[in-house]
Amino acid sequence: MAAGWIPILNTTRVSQKALRCLVGLVIWTLASAAMIFASKYAEFYHATGDNLPDSVLSNAPHLKDDGPLMVQTLLAVCILSDVLRMLTHRDGLVIFRRVLIVLSFLYTGRALTLLGTQYPDPQLRCQHFQWWDSWNISHIILADTCGDMMYSGHAIHMITMSLCVHRYTENFAVKWLYVLLPVIGSVLLLLAHMHYTDDVIVAWLLSVGAWRMYHFHALPSHRNDAVAPFRWYECHDDEHGDLLLDERKLESAPLLM
Repeated sequence: MAAGWIPILNTTRVSQKALRCLVGLVIWTLASAAMIFASKYAEFYHATGDNLPDSVLSNAPHLKDDGPLMVQTLLAVCILSDVLRMLTHRDGLVIFRRVLIVLSFLYTGRALTLLGTQYPDPQLRCQHFQWWDSWNISHIILADTCGDMMYSGHAIHMITMSLCVHRYTENFAVKWLYVLLPVIGSVLLLLAHMHYTDDVIVAWLLSVGAWRMYHFHALPSHRNDAVAPFRWYECHDDEHGDLLLDERKLESAPLLM
């Protein structure tokens, strides 16, 4: 009965799709654990003192009171929109597993950069931060840490979630809205002094690059050249054919691909 009104369940061979999603979830969980560990490592070793020179932070207004809340609100909007898009799309499970792999790549890269270099956090609350006050499970998993600068975790989530809604939605106005949201979010990140400019620029380059690269290799014309695990992960098990081919039949083609 649920399959009648939840499009994501209105598909054939759900078990095969669920198995691929489970593999994606395992990879995502491992990458998440690595990023969380690296964030705490960066917090433990992050430098204190004056902020690094930054053209935007030095010259733009500082939204120290409302800025962080505005960023968190916009991030929540992007994530909830992404979940809604998956639940209401016939191929929502395919979209879900693709997002998992893109995020896993970004989490792994972020873990490596956080382990590599630590520098002062521009947030006021982090300038005299005592790391030993933060070692509780809620802070490790949920709360923002200090010192996890390169590259912005807020930005990669806003960008990836917005790209998902953008690509798999046919409404032209909605597409443009979800191009605009991560741009606004990135500006707010800087105005709130939650990241340096380079943290956000690198997040944009890697997020858009990872998203486009994955979907480039997911196309039928390139999928056969990919490694065997990727071909299995991208295999479609129903009569609808390839998701991307269906998407390209929409009146509004994806703007960023």
